[in-house]
Amino acid sequence: DLVNSARLQKVGDAPATPSELQKLYWMQNYNLSQASVVIAIVGATRASFDAWGDHSIRILNFAAGAIAQRIYLGSSSLGLGCGVVFGFNVAATGEYFHLIEGEEAPLLMAFVGPRSPSAAAYDFRVSGALSERDVFGSSAPGWSKIEQRR
Repeated sequence: DLVNSARLQKVGDAPATPSELQKLYWMQNYNLSQASVVIAIVGATRASFDAWGDHSIRILNFAAGAIAQRIYLGSSSLGLGCGVVFGFNVAATGEYFHLIEGEEAPLLMAFVGPRSPSAAAYDFRVSGALSERDVFGSSAPGWSKIEQRR
């Protein structure tokens, strides 16, 4: 079963400096010098396509998302911070992790390390209750019926 044939592969003992790893990731919202572990979630693209055809990319993305959720949950249970990204150089990442070109591709990368006290840039708490009008606007289907009931 392709989805359950996960393998953990250690590439080496710190084969790259944090600045080399940072070059793989194009955005600046994570500082990879603070990551204790970098995990590449890899899909067997050729074998998946052979098994599932045009649906293979959806199945791989589903499996990658499920793995990412497990990494988040495990990190959180250990009191660690975690970030999962897909804005990275796929070719360079595949080369870095010794993937077989045309057979495997990195789908996501997870960065795990000590939680930063100033990690949150936004406060997402909900203050006050939202009405249906706030969410859907006054032109929402059936709005006049809702108004009449009040």
